Order: sequence, then C-alpha cells, then structure tokens
Amino acid sequence: MTNWAKSSHDSATPKIEYKKICPIGWYKTEIVYADADNKHESTEASTEFVMVYEHTKDKFKAFIKSIPSANLLDEWSKEYLDDELMQPKIKKWINEYFDRKTDDIGQKLESDLIKIVRHIAQDPYQSAPEYHSFEQRETYDLDKIAYKVIDFSSRLKYEYLDKEFSQPETLWKVFYKSLIRFETAVDAAIRNIINPKPEGETTPVVILPLERRDKELNEVEKEEVKKRDGYACLCCGVNTKGKLQIDHIKPFSMGGETSKENSQTLCVTCNKCKGQNEIDFRCNTTKLSIPKNLDLSLISEGEKAIKALTRVLNFFYHCKAVSKIDWEVYTYTYNIYLYPSNNPEWLLQHKAELLKLIKNKLGCHAEYINVNTMK
Repeated sequence: MTNWAKSSHDSATPKIEYKKICPIGWYKTEIVYADADNKHESTEASTEFVMVYEHTKDKFKAFIKSIPSANLLDEWSKEYLDDELMQPKIKKWINEYFDRKTDDIGQKLESDLIKIVRHIAQDPYQSAPEYHSFEQRETYDLDKIAYKVIDFSSRLKYEYLDKEFSQPETLWKVFYKSLIRFETAVDAAIRNIINPKPEGETTPVVILPLERRDKELNEVEKEEVKKRDGYACLCCGVNTKGKLQIDHIKPFSMGGETSKENSQTLCVTCNKCKGQNEIDFRCNTTKLSIPKNLDLSLISEGEKAIKALTRVLNFFYHCKAVSKIDWEVYTYTYNIYLYPSNNPEWLLQHKAELLKLIKNKLGCHAEYINVNTMK
C-alpha cells in the first residue's frame, strides 16, 4: 500500500498524504421517502455512505453529538427540502465544526452533512447513523487489480473492471463515482507497473474526485439538454420554451454532478414540485417497490386537466410513467396509458380521488377513468 496520491485531473497538483484521502471508516445513513401527507410511512429508502477520514473523525463526532439538541425543524425530515432553510444552516455547521479547505474532500461535505442530519431527523429517537470502521484498506489496493488485468485484452479488462466496480457492498463507487474514472485509475497503476518510477516516488492509490463544476450548466449545454429532451418538460409535457428549466436529476446539494447526464428539462412548476428529490423523468419504469400516497397538492386550480394529471401520476410513480392521456368527450372518460412495468393497480385504487380532483379543482366534467398499460 502506498503513502501518497494526487489528483488525476492535474499532474501538477501537490501530492497529498494518503491518510488524508483514504477513509478510516464511514457512517451509514438511511433516508426514508415520506408519503404525500409526510407521515413518514416507509415506501422507499435511500442508503448512502459518508466517508470519515483520520482528520475528520472527531469533527464528525462533535457535529453529530450536537444535532439532537439543535431542535431540528420538521422540514429536515421531509422528502422535499427547502433550499432557503437548508443552505444557511449547512454553512453555519461547516464554519462551526469543520475546515472547508482541508475537510471538504471531493467537495462532498455539504451533501454529507445533509445526509447525516436527515437521517437523525427522520429517526423517532434522533439516533446517530451507524459508524463502521474501515478495516479493509487492502481490498482497495489498485496495484493488485492492475497486476490482475495487466495482460487482459481491452474487452476482457473492461468486463472485469465493470464487474468489480459494480460489486455490492464495496466502496469503489464512493471513491471514483463512475466506471470511467475507476478505469483511468487502474490504467495509471498499470503504467507505473510497466514503467516503475525512480526510488522514492510512489504509485497513486486513490484518485481524488474531480473538482465539481458550477451549480449550473453553461448556456450551450442547457440548449443541448433541451434539444435532447425535445424542448418539452419531461414530467408534464409542457413545451412553452420560456417556462423550461434545467434540473439536476440528483440534486446538486446532495452531491449530484453538474453534467448533461445528470440533467433533465422540466417546466417551472414541475421543477418546483420536485425540489430536493432524486427523480429521473427520462426513465419510463418506476423504481419504487410499493406505491406512495397520491399527492394531489402538485397542481393549481384551473390548470389543463391532462397536463395536471400527467404531473400528478408521474410524481406518484417517481418516473415518466405516463405514455399518454386521452379524453373521450362523449362519455366523459379519461383514458390513462402507462408505460410497461408500471403497475396499474397502484393507480386504480385512487380513481375516486382522481375524479374528485378533475371535477372540483380542475373544473372539468369527468365520469370515468380507465388505466391501461401500453404494449
């Protein structure tokens, strides 16, 4: 195991002590998606890890110890976080307990604190997340993998690294975030095996995450995303250009990258409804294992019925589940067509609620609702 590492994106970056970038442990945080009434009935949980380093261990302990006595507001336990509430508090905690210059490794400190606070806020006993000591550093020695694949063909090497990177219960994704960056790290180790450095110089073991970009894409990239998404909101379908915005699929505040791959086109209303929640409306199949409650607060009075229904149903399934909605004027029937693999039974139990919504809040006459799955 080597003692030093440096950033992969800048060969001139000063070397950093290995102990500063190799975790000694991690906190396991779990955030439960609340139902529409915020009663915290578990429908879907997200488990993430907060890396702890030798120089941050005591700082995290002190921070976590202070949280239960901080009288956390209920908003921290909700699925949708309010930026105006969150950001000032996070900055205050960092200034009080951490040093951003030395402790914000990979610029993930803000998102790590959010994970910890939400975990504690959602726990009825406000318990700290579970800490795990990192006893398996040798498991993540790149040299061992480099020796394993050094004589592989390009295809076999890719398949092996893809399988290794995707192994459950490992931390490769925490260290490198993407397969291509993991491959780059292994290739660097292979080059150092083939052309050993002079005595005294060492092989990098862990490559620091690339510096995060600005919070927003530039104007050219935004235009490319809108063009890719057909100049329409991927949730409700509205195509009024002046109302379209670029949304982080995984929120920036939760560690989401500012990239075209992590971006989607939403209208102002759908973007506001999504808030600090990770929903990929490019995906047509729900990732939920059981249904959430139907949230009828995501619409405004007087909205066009088909657009409003599409938004409500796509948020209900946490994806772009609706293929289309037809209106039969003579029978006062709404026909809802879902993409395959989205269980129509989840929606059928809410037919009465939907009919009441259409009549009372949207001001449209409706007698029947049919739910179909596209073939």
